[in-house]
Amino acid sequence: IDAPINRGNSGGPTFNLNGEVIGVNTAIFSDTGGGSVGIGFAIESSAVKQISDTLIKNGKVVRGWLGVEIQSMTQRYADAWGLKTSNGAIVRAVTKGGPAESSGIKRGDIIVSVNGEDVKDNRQLTQRVGSLLAGSTNNFKVIRDGKEQMLKVTVRERDDKALANTDLDPARANMKPPKPGPDDVKVQGGTLRALTADEAKKFDVGAAGAGLIIVTVEAKGVLSKADIFPGDAILEVNNKATKTPKDYLDAVAAAKAAGKKDIIARVGCGNQERCFDLTVLRPIEIAPVE
Repeated sequence: IDAPINRGNSGGPTFNLNGEVIGVNTAIFSDTGGGSVGIGFAIESSAVKQISDTLIKNGKVVRGWLGVEIQSMTQRYADAWGLKTSNGAIVRAVTKGGPAESSGIKRGDIIVSVNGEDVKDNRQLTQRVGSLLAGSTNNFKVIRDGKEQMLKVTVRERDDKALANTDLDPARANMKPPKPGPDDVKVQGGTLRALTADEAKKFDVGAAGAGLIIVTVEAKGVLSKADIFPGDAILEVNNKATKTPKDYLDAVAAAKAAGKKDIIARVGCGNQERCFDLTVLRPIEIAPVE
């Protein structure tokens, strides 16, 4: 605010020219060790009201919790999905029983705004949600299957018991990769085959028949560049399940036919620290111009 604030007035009201309280004074800018230069800072009254209401009700400020794992959008994701914007936060996973699941947010949704304020990336979404008060209902704009839609989301207090266990599995770090077999299929960057029940349990990557186990990875190949290793599993490509190697090859062919360079894969790799949920693969070779 462009008004002088007397020393000791932090916590006092900020008035406009109509005598209305529009904020609460918090600090001044000073280049003289305490003297005002006419620039001050205040918390807007709407935020103060929300905070005071929750203090009266709960005796403490309880910040909102959404219950999702997220990652930032990039231009490569936008191009692969055929989207006009590269802003937003991708929902990688939804906590079971959390506010997001109860409000209809699904894995693969791209959150692009909260209460009319744009979301640029995952960091900004975290800030937006952190500023919401637990119990408040808010408007979330998401992109799902290429179309925008609005969802009413009631955020709650963070439930630590509902959060997934992120402890690393020390046994998996030294686990031997899958053995090559007759059902392996060669793809650009390595080989893969349908995930079996034993492999799903052993490598902690999903359910049998619901993905493709990576058997071998070529050095400096497509899979290697995406940090995919033997024993990982490709569960979906471009939001569609990959139950057979043909599903994967068909997805690559469809992307190539549409003139796209990348596909988006959901990858399972146990509960290791390097784990991720969505990654960009570039399995489509671009022929050099001669």
